[in-house]
Amino acid sequence: MRSGVTSQILIALASIVCGVLLVVFQSFAVELLIRIFGAVLIVTGIIIALLAFRKHPADRLPNYVGGITLIVIGLILLFAARFLVNLFPFVVGIVMIISGLGDLFMIFDGRPGPKLLHALTAVLVIILGLLVLFHPGFIADIIVMFMGIVLIVNGIVDIIVAIRNRRAGPIDVEYREMPPHDGPGAPPPGYH
Repeated sequence: MRSGVTSQILIALASIVCGVLLVVFQSFAVELLIRIFGAVLIVTGIIIALLAFRKHPADRLPNYVGGITLIVIGLILLFAARFLVNLFPFVVGIVMIISGLGDLFMIFDGRPGPKLLHALTAVLVIILGLLVLFHPGFIADIIVMFMGIVLIVNGIVDIIVAIRNRRAGPIDVEYREMPPHDGPGAPPPGYH
């Protein structure tokens, strides 16, 4: 029981540390996460490609293609992380602006519905898209900071739960046979 609680507390502390790192080092953290994900994809691709040798020669091609694809994507993420960090908000900003403009145009096509609310949300999406487009680091930092805060809160809650579970002690469960009954839900006669 103690080792389970200890591991639960260690995982919660790791969550808090990761959360603090995300809150303090927003831009660096995103780039680091992309690089780590790239490395994981490379290792996974190598494993998948190597596992192809265990298969029949006719069945190896999908593993080779899948493994090589993961390796290539991993290499791109590993070596172009900074570029992707800078490109992502730009793409999101353009998509938001196009979406908001599309929503604005739909207001004027005669469809029934709450036009004022639709117009307000469309304008808000356009403004947010422009903000993301011209201040990409700002939005990325807010999202990463939010993720960090969630990890910190999650870690704190996990520690509280682990401490309470340790104080409560193990759950004692007693097993006993229930006598047969003839009421609703009882098995039909002769059923074993």
